[in-house]
Amino acid sequence: YRDWYNATHALEGPALGLAAAADQITSYKEDAGIRDLATEPRMAFNNVPDYSYLYITKNIWGKMYTVSLLSNDILKTVQGKDRVLQTNGVDVKPMLEAWAYFIRGIGYGYLGLLFDQAAIIDINTPLPVENFSAYPEVINFAIASIDSTIAISRRNSFTLPESLVRGYQLTSNDLAAIASGYAA
Repeated sequence: YRDWYNATHALEGPALGLAAAADQITSYKEDAGIRDLATEPRMAFNNVPDYSYLYITKNIWGKMYTVSLLSNDILKTVQGKDRVLQTNGVDVKPMLEAWAYFIRGIGYGYLGLLFDQAAIIDINTPLPVENFSAYPEVINFAIASIDSTIAISRRNSFTLPESLVRGYQLTSNDLAAIASGYAA
């Protein structure tokens, strides 16, 4: 979650430019593509390799795949039939599975929000992926992942450790509510 949060809010990401594009901030500076994204009428995004602010898309693209693919690794481990995962005698598989689906969902949600296409990779996708999906399919995949979080969280009772979302110990009900907000 920290990697997702940092990538979506970092100066090296799209947050400032998107805030300017939404007319939520103004700046006389050109940092992070603010001027380019806030110019009216809107310009097509400059994605040529030598664009000085290309890093705002390159970084978010890489980070969203990093968190999503790590989530797939967690899902593969948790969904292993012979795997027993316990902490202090409590089965933590539902908690880890719900959390992994949540992170994968919000990662793919950002890919679908920001890019016209992306590679959808679940735990059974053979790599390397050669075909990209259009953003509506990417968004549907994100929502399906988040819906899995909601379903698992409602079927089980757990509390996420504070280390997952610093300063908070979210219950399964809290996670279901937060996931519902992201899905909306």
